[in-house]
Amino acid sequence: MRQVQAAFVITNFVALCFTALVMPHAHTAPASAAKFHSRADITEWIDSYREKPEPARVPSAVRALSKMGALRDPEAAGFYVGFVAGVLGANSRQAEHLIEKMLPLPASDQWLVVRAVAIGRRPVAAASSR
Repeated sequence: MRQVQAAFVITNFVALCFTALVMPHAHTAPASAAKFHSRADITEWIDSYREKPEPARVPSAVRALSKMGALRDPEAAGFYVGFVAGVLGANSRQAEHLIEKMLPLPASDQWLVVRAVAIGRRPVAAASSR
């Protein structure tokens, strides 16, 4: 009987130790949800988007670009507009939610969302007018 109790205690202890080692990592964000720290991080993520689409990360990318000042010059930010428009167009069911997560932005950067919405919806409007 003592051997059974000792085995039970040891098994529970091992399980407790395993849980203590694993559980702290269960609540950490996955690497894919890591914050963007630079324009290079965002560009790299955009470049790999086709292999691993993550539309839910687009709002944080837009907000990071805004904080980094990357949207001040609309001509230089055309790449980002096209990307966001493509994501919104390809994910029309999630588009409204994604846009809500992008906003609010400073007034000087809201143009990106407006243009991305306009561009992202063009194929839908063209297809429905036929």
